[in-house]
Amino acid sequence: MIIYKAYPGERVVFSGEGLKPALNISQRDYIVVEGFVIQVLRRGLYAHQTRHSIVRRNVFKQATDA
Repeated sequence: MIIYKAYPGERVVFSGEGLKPALNISQRDYIVVEGFVIQVLRRGLYAHQTRHSIVRRNVFKQATDA
């Protein structure tokens, strides 16, 4: 398992209209994404054909691509 996680006590923010997506875990398995703020962008997360992965305790806001 590969874990992408904010360091304890730190706040990680992905933002910017040019990010599309901010996080791309497509065609990846056994990934954990935890503790990020993803905001003001086109698409926050893309996870096509992803298995056994976990996305938890993240904040997604102001994404324009629904």
